[in-house]
Amino acid sequence: MMLSVGVSSYANPSEYQLLELPRPEITDPKDVIVKVHAASVNPVDLKKAEGVFKVALKDSFPYKLGYDASGTVTEIGAGVTQFKVGDAVYVRLPESHRGSWAEYAVCPERYIALKPPSLSFEDAAAIPLAATTAFQALRKYDGDLSGKTVFVPAGLSGTGQFCCQLAKNVFHAGKVITTVSTSKVPKVPELLGDGTVDEIIDYKKVDPKTIIEHGSVDFLFDTTGLAMDYLCLMRRGSGCIISISTAPSGDQLQNSAVMRLPHRPTVPLVPRLALNVLDAVRKLRARRYGVSYSYMFLEPSGEDLGTLGGYAQEGKLKPVIGTTVKMQDIEESIFVPLESYYNNKGFGKAPGEAALNSLNESYPDPSFATVNGTYKSHQSGIVYSLPGYQNGSFDNAICSGQTIHVEPAEYFSVSMLVSSDVFGATVSGNVTYNYTDSIESTISELRALPWWSFLTLTRGEIIFPYRYTANRTDFNTSHIFEYTATLQPGKKLSSITLPSTTNATSGRLHVFAISLWRGSSESSSNSPSVRAEIQFVRPTQKWVGDGHQVVEVTINNPGTGCISNGGLNISISDPDVQTSRPGFIRRLCPGDQKRVDVAVAGASNGTLTVMLEYDGLVSSTKIPDIQLGLTDWTADYDSISRHESPQWFDDGKYGIFIHWGPYSVPGWGNSTPYETYAEWFWWYSTHRAADVSDVYDYRLRTFGPTWNYDNSFPDFTAANFDSKGLVDLIHDSGAKYFVLTTKHHDGFALFDTAETTHRNALHYGPKRDLVREIFDAADKYHPEIHRGTYFSLPEWFNPDFGPYGFANGPGNTSSSWPGIIARNPYTGLNEPYTGRLPINDFIVDLMVPQMEILAYNYSTDIMWCDCGAANGTAGFAANWWNHARAENRQVTINSRCGIPQASDFDTPEYTTFSSPQRHKWETNEGMDPFSYGYNRATTPKAYMNATSLIGDLVDIVSKNGNFLLDIGPRADGSIVEAEVQNLREAGKWIHAHGEAIFNTTYWFVMSEYQNYEENIDVRFTQTNDAFYILMLERPSSDNVYIDAPIPVLDGDSVTVLDSAGGETPVQWNKDSQKGPGVTFHIPEEIFGHDEYCWVLKVEYRF
Repeated sequence: MMLSVGVSSYANPSEYQLLELPRPEITDPKDVIVKVHAASVNPVDLKKAEGVFKVALKDSFPYKLGYDASGTVTEIGAGVTQFKVGDAVYVRLPESHRGSWAEYAVCPERYIALKPPSLSFEDAAAIPLAATTAFQALRKYDGDLSGKTVFVPAGLSGTGQFCCQLAKNVFHAGKVITTVSTSKVPKVPELLGDGTVDEIIDYKKVDPKTIIEHGSVDFLFDTTGLAMDYLCLMRRGSGCIISISTAPSGDQLQNSAVMRLPHRPTVPLVPRLALNVLDAVRKLRARRYGVSYSYMFLEPSGEDLGTLGGYAQEGKLKPVIGTTVKMQDIEESIFVPLESYYNNKGFGKAPGEAALNSLNESYPDPSFATVNGTYKSHQSGIVYSLPGYQNGSFDNAICSGQTIHVEPAEYFSVSMLVSSDVFGATVSGNVTYNYTDSIESTISELRALPWWSFLTLTRGEIIFPYRYTANRTDFNTSHIFEYTATLQPGKKLSSITLPSTTNATSGRLHVFAISLWRGSSESSSNSPSVRAEIQFVRPTQKWVGDGHQVVEVTINNPGTGCISNGGLNISISDPDVQTSRPGFIRRLCPGDQKRVDVAVAGASNGTLTVMLEYDGLVSSTKIPDIQLGLTDWTADYDSISRHESPQWFDDGKYGIFIHWGPYSVPGWGNSTPYETYAEWFWWYSTHRAADVSDVYDYRLRTFGPTWNYDNSFPDFTAANFDSKGLVDLIHDSGAKYFVLTTKHHDGFALFDTAETTHRNALHYGPKRDLVREIFDAADKYHPEIHRGTYFSLPEWFNPDFGPYGFANGPGNTSSSWPGIIARNPYTGLNEPYTGRLPINDFIVDLMVPQMEILAYNYSTDIMWCDCGAANGTAGFAANWWNHARAENRQVTINSRCGIPQASDFDTPEYTTFSSPQRHKWETNEGMDPFSYGYNRATTPKAYMNATSLIGDLVDIVSKNGNFLLDIGPRADGSIVEAEVQNLREAGKWIHAHGEAIFNTTYWFVMSEYQNYEENIDVRFTQTNDAFYILMLERPSSDNVYIDAPIPVLDGDSVTVLDSAGGETPVQWNKDSQKGPGVTFHIPEEIFGHDEYCWVLKVEYRF
């Protein structure tokens, strides 16, 4: 068997299928079987598959697509004399052997030629149909074309580009004229070679008939169907028009290669006569101008291919490849052409060449990430058309409210490659999806995180190693992000309306590519069709049990019915791999998508089979080019990028952040709205230009002019610190992990730093190993809680950091880590840097060794870096991950360690989103309105209360995020009473409703629903066994209608979860007249049993 692209009935590209068909066999002594390495796509492929000739030619199904191919000979018939097994060849298959979009193809040897040695298989596959057509057309000119004028409209089309080259380089035309659109004018000499085309006409701006001298064209190769419009341009008496885009005569069609099939089809009489008449009319019109006209069908010919191969070898002919995709991607990813919407140039090859934004900054050439103009997402499997760098031409669309029309069809989802264009800012806007019924549309948030920031906080789908400014190369990484939105099942999408984000100051959204994922829900019967389709298979480097690899399988339901009953089982079949833990989906309704983990033992590299079992039926899908097996990590970025957040972190959802150090002694950041981070007290007091909270004056009046920051060490006592009390509080809060600030930017560590420095809590202040005390207490009293370590990579005022010092932005108000000894702001004298030991290099001798101490001596689960600029993260991470795996521990690193490829999760501050983000993220926020360290200026009422805490947690979790909530103990180790009280109050609710928070995933269909008139503000979460509706406001009515396709079916159990542990049954109903949503009838008294958030649980019962 083999994989082949085809259709089961006439269809457009959105309905192409990846079929498993028998491999071809030798049936004639002259047959040759070719293993296909590359196949090209031509307009005739699409037209034939749509049924353009169905009146004359009844095709059999499944219909196999493709005529052009290149590859190697694997088998020959007994009568083959020109080829041997192993030869590299290329071919234009005859109609009787059509089907080049497959792993193997077969045809008689007379249609095949040896591949030119100088061409790749991809280049060779682009030649046969298009170049042979142009070659045979030019040969039809009666006479010598040397010195003559040749007009080729659409000179960058498949046949047009070859005709231009052949006319000039082989037939020696004196003048070659072509037409292209505005953006493609500079592409003609770039792609076809300087001097190939003598006159390039922008048909978008002028009519060629007004530019080209009438009566001057000797030969017209009509690729656009406008042959009759250009008669006036032709030379009277000798002019020749060859068209491939009007229509043939009926007799031509009957005698063409298209009709040469074993069953000898015939064109019906009426269409044949009609085509004869139309062709005769065109010939008559041409004769009136003294011009010959004829339509031309290609005659497949191995001899002609051999000749063309010689021209290619001599450099007279070169193919132009627009986009390359793998065969398995053709079935589902459908490119939306954007060229006509491009209005910006975002890719450059040098500083100042392109201008993504108003500062003339840009991305570098993305060719390192693309393959012949396509990009395949590492996370979703979506394939995009991404031409990338365009010399002198636009390459992306700034969102300005454009409506982009698509081929009307049912699609499962839409995905985009997007970016913002301002430093450090997230830009968003609403995109609208319009359907053919014109009744309703859907709106989704299109969002792009910062395209670059000095300190990496986010990880894009495409990571660039640098960016260009107007005049230099800046080696901070830049990013393009992936966005995906679900579309309404059963509706045909007609267009996409982009948001309007045209303010260059606040930031604009740029769209580089759009792809649709096919997912027709059409059924041949009136009953609901239940369908499960594989979108992507992604081997991870995570494992379960005794080292069994986790393979993530993305499953869509593009049907009209829900997967329920016994659920869907997913397993993987391969001779060298065994499924040790199948994946399972209990419920998947139309338009929904779930990512499922399948555990496997073994290793393989090649094609594997994914088995789906539902309701007693088993289907299998072959997935090529999959490498399975756990591998050791190395410092190589490709290796590092394969690490991701472990399952315990994804499931943990809620953590407590602890900022504690000598900065707790002054404990000052002023109060809102002039508040700054209290833990930055030392920096603000020495940087007056940035000191909006007047730390300078507070330091002076509180401590006097001779006080230095290190004078705070003796007062950092931890005298009232209770490590058991702290971990008990974390447990009571409901959190599943904590992150302790082991060293902030002041360089003072709470752990034993050995001989890297003595600037730590063992030598100064409390003279205790505070990290050890907390970790030991957690291990003893709450071993289920995971432990993390915040670690600042730079130190503000450590002179050893000087060679790596940096500022976050221009100007003296920007945050900075200068690596220069601090000066007392009142005396001008240098402040001491107590505990510093002599070292040679900050990264090698201090930074990395301290990270290793936390990793190996303290066995941290989370390396929560901050301010990663210069770093040694790659080598550290690889070694740590290998060490942890050997101990069967799965650990994680955040996004701030200086290498985006090592980012397991993003870390925005005080941030949430309106829609889910596929890449794991964790927002961090203080219970203090704007400080992480203890701030004595904050009043008890200003701290985050239980209502806000629970609301934020629920909202963040529904968008695939984690919530890291900070507390700041005092210098003596005691914790602000308001923080303790509010944490425990929220913790009661969290413990009672934890099943709706922990071990859940976000809902692909939507994450939130609001109806403020009814006081409804809802978030959604789900597990494999239940669906949760979390109401952040008490609805104004007991009958709560939620306008969302909740996956509830007859027989399911619907209850209200309350803080007392009860589950009260709830009645519900659907009303198709009202919409796709569900009405829940909730007893009024139930709302009095809870506060903060009310939770409905839909438990799947079958």
